[in-house]
Amino acid sequence: QNPKVSTCYRGGQRAAEMKATFVIGIGGGSPLDAAKAIAVYGANPQQDKNCVYMGWENPLLPFILVGTTAGTGSEVTPYSILTDDETGEKKSWFTKDSYAKVAFGDPKYTMSLSYYFTVSTALDAICHSVESYFCNKSDTFSDLFAVESIRLGVHTLREIKASGVITLAQRQALYNASIQGGIAINRSGTALCHAMGYPLSEEKGIPHGFATAVFLPEFIHHSIPMAPQKAQRLFASLGMYGSELSAFIYSMIDIKIEGTSPAELERWLDRWDNHPNAIKSFGEFDRQTIKEIAQKVLSLYT
Repeated sequence: QNPKVSTCYRGGQRAAEMKATFVIGIGGGSPLDAAKAIAVYGANPQQDKNCVYMGWENPLLPFILVGTTAGTGSEVTPYSILTDDETGEKKSWFTKDSYAKVAFGDPKYTMSLSYYFTVSTALDAICHSVESYFCNKSDTFSDLFAVESIRLGVHTLREIKASGVITLAQRQALYNASIQGGIAINRSGTALCHAMGYPLSEEKGIPHGFATAVFLPEFIHHSIPMAPQKAQRLFASLGMYGSELSAFIYSMIDIKIEGTSPAELERWLDRWDNHPNAIKSFGEFDRQTIKEIAQKVLSLYT
């Protein structure tokens, strides 16, 4: 999980040394994102590792992505999230050329994924879609895929929770939800939950899906009054109220967050305050509002 820039850079250097003509990424979001970066470095071995953020000279190597989790959506997005070696913080990059040439999205590849990570990655897909839906970069097209992704993801997770067993048909539904969520954030990007979830993955070792989903109920709560009619359309399609959706999301999260010190929280707030993901979320998420959300959520899982 959480590939470092230096790891991808070494992979790119190795690709250049062996004169690789393409890259294959196999796995969940982390290896798929890493493959994208390796494709840049492999085509530009003469440039330093910061070129993924600053720009590069040669077109990146073509790459194929094979997803083995249902949540990331990386198979159909240009985004690559890497961990900075010096700060330990996650940072994204993308261009119009950082899409896979070919993506294999077969739910059979997810059959060996544990219940725990199946739930975590499914919640990531739901986060993608809810954040896309309640963000000022959304449009009619992204909303179409976001609503269907949320409906499929929530309905399937409810079935899985009730039975404790995951069938191939359910894995197919979760994979569809993941891909649809990826298509939605292609248009809008993610919103506040992803920004807030990064420190929990970086410093507390919480899997990415759970780390973002812990903030989702509060995000929903704050978004409803900002877009009441839009919220009502979503909840009508789900057949549940916003409070029911939030309670269900909380019920699926199985984590414990190591105690967070006041100094840690203030440092995280420095990152979250005026973050682009906060700015494009519906409503005003100022520093105090974000702090209150964080304190409430962290108290539930400490």
